[in-house]
Amino acid sequence: TRGAHVSSRLGDAGIRDNVARWGGRAGSVDYRVSTGRREDNGFNGINDSRQVSLLNLRADARLGIRDELQFQLGVNENSTGAGFTTDPLNPIRNQTASSYFAQLQWRRSNGPDEELMVTGYRQRESGSEAWFIPFPALGNFQVDFGRITTRTNLEIQHIFRPRHDMRVVWGGEARHESVTAPQLFNSRNSLSTNLSRLFGNLEWRLGAGLLANFAAMVEKHSLAGTHVAPRLMLNYQPAEGQTLRIGVSKAYRTPSLTEQKCDLRYVSLSGLLYDQTFLCLGGVKPEKIVSREIGYLGEFRQMGLTVDARLFNEHLGDLVTQRTYALPPGWELQPSNQARTFENGEKAEIRGLEYQLKVSPSKDALVALNQAFIHINADDLDRRNSAPNHSTTLFLSRRLADKWQVSLAHHWVGAMTWMSEGDPVSKYRRLDARVARAFAAPGLKGEVALVAQGLTGQYAEFRGTTVGTVPPYYFTRRAFLTLALEF
Repeated sequence: TRGAHVSSRLGDAGIRDNVARWGGRAGSVDYRVSTGRREDNGFNGINDSRQVSLLNLRADARLGIRDELQFQLGVNENSTGAGFTTDPLNPIRNQTASSYFAQLQWRRSNGPDEELMVTGYRQRESGSEAWFIPFPALGNFQVDFGRITTRTNLEIQHIFRPRHDMRVVWGGEARHESVTAPQLFNSRNSLSTNLSRLFGNLEWRLGAGLLANFAAMVEKHSLAGTHVAPRLMLNYQPAEGQTLRIGVSKAYRTPSLTEQKCDLRYVSLSGLLYDQTFLCLGGVKPEKIVSREIGYLGEFRQMGLTVDARLFNEHLGDLVTQRTYALPPGWELQPSNQARTFENGEKAEIRGLEYQLKVSPSKDALVALNQAFIHINADDLDRRNSAPNHSTTLFLSRRLADKWQVSLAHHWVGAMTWMSEGDPVSKYRRLDARVARAFAAPGLKGEVALVAQGLTGQYAEFRGTTVGTVPPYYFTRRAFLTLALEF
């Protein structure tokens, strides 16, 4: 998009967001530069303020009739509050992180039905989080979760039609990742992994209104071995605007380096091992999921109605969990003399229904209803309750005279339990409202809007009660004003 765009947002909870974007053309190159800064104070009473600065560049160049070259570059820096005033082992501090990425993509079009694309990118992320724990009896502690991670990736993809009723997408990818995190792995050396995969998808129009997709991916990981992930999807269109779909797929999640090789120790400055929190034994297998779904998409244009529904069943196996085990006698100063590791062991089944209804009574009005009903069957109680059994969102929007627009969104969310550090949170409802007015002048158009969130009052979003020295996390009523200009 050529021209300039600037936007600003200012409001409660320390919300201060500013974004600027400029797009133009130089010779045969289209380019866009974006920069911005976002910040807020986070939850009330919690040290989780956030400041994010970013800069992005994208350039697209035509090299000829068939070839295009795209270049992207991005830099991101952020600072986030952490820690609590009431916990000397987890004191107030800042976490800082910076990252960059560079991507180059070449695309060749050999006609309307064939394309070859090669994409390579490099990204690097570094973080800093350090604090001092006074403990004179043991020699004090310096904790430093500083880290550096890198990823280099190359992908080749080819699209073609072997027949008029078939379309094939296939290709390969290679990736190298490394991480240096002395506190997390008890080593100043870099740890690395390699991944390679082949993928393919055949889109086959079997007959009038019937479309099949056969897909598979073969993935080889240096720590997790080789796995095959197949997928089959059938779409049937009995009439215009009516589509039924049915599908089954199998996928894997490769364990992280942390889950395989974590060696987290708290050692005093005098060299005493006080606590071996994690000492991973390795051998963790990928988590796997087999998913089945039936879906329906209906578009009733004369009524201004769209229906999109999905009924699904997912079987998850080899889920990664934590286990505590005994260390050799005298390993650490902690009386428990235990450490944690990651291992496979749990399984779960998720059944659910999701649907969306969208109605446009007129060109100036929209009503949307989203609902989801989910049931999780698992041995672990927290996992069984890790998603709300039901959630509903009702959205209303209306354009008024003189370029005014009003919208309301009401959310109803059932009770759930956050896994890991979170606690059970009660069901809640939340009402958000937005009033906006567009305006224009020669060479300029813009919009000013007032947004209010949580009009129904505060609710617990992550933790609803004080646990030890950690206070609750409440989302409170807030409002902010936005201004956007294009010229």
